[in-house]
Amino acid sequence: MKTLKIFFILILFSQIAFSQDRIVFGVIKDSSDIPAPGATVLVEGTKKYTQTNFDGFYSIKVSSDQFLIFTYVGMVPQRISASKNEIDVILQIDHNTILSDIIPPLIQTKKPKDLKSATKSISAEDIEKPE
Repeated sequence: MKTLKIFFILILFSQIAFSQDRIVFGVIKDSSDIPAPGATVLVEGTKKYTQTNFDGFYSIKVSSDQFLIFTYVGMVPQRISASKNEIDVILQIDHNTILSDIIPPLIQTKKPKDLKSATKSISAEDIEKPE
């Protein structure tokens, strides 16, 4: 009976030890091995998140039974278990992303009737050459 009590106490303490929060860190890069500054690391099921710095580095406090979701504009999100202390991620390009969401509006060609802002057309003759 005494050994059974000791066994249950050990199981209880091991469960408490595994569920403690710890810091997970790493680097997020794209498929060209370029760091992803401003990528988001979200703890699934919570409102806790962080963003990577200029070098793609992040750190966040999680428990080992949680999952991390890594996202970046134009990349396929990844869901990875937070079971390790260091998690480096390589995000792949999302070929299904609509390019109009990524390409800056100045590069796009749209008809004036489709725009929601004022436009002005100028020709080469409208621009004066300095003398």
